[in-house]
Amino acid sequence: MANANDWLVRYIAPLLKDTAFTTDTVFVLTFDEDDNEDADHPNRVYAVLWGDHVLQGVNDDIYDHEDLFVTIAALLKVTPLPATEEARARPIGGIWK
Repeated sequence: MANANDWLVRYIAPLLKDTAFTTDTVFVLTFDEDDNEDADHPNRVYAVLWGDHVLQGVNDDIYDHEDLFVTIAALLKVTPLPATEEARARPIGGIWK
């Protein structure tokens, strides 16, 4: 985690301070460093969405990677991949201003 934090502070933090980069932008950071997957410890993936139109706070709803793909497709106003429809993916909600 320390290495990831150092990398983010060095390479991403300066971008997030630049309004030319951040105007009308949604920045998505997600990673999965959890290799446990049992009934007592389900695999959880960390994700952050940041931008002008994202509410500040924490959303504990459960989403998966297909939901993230559908969300990105909706933001870009493009048709999502057919596989996301088969997976019954839904856009991430409750986080937008």
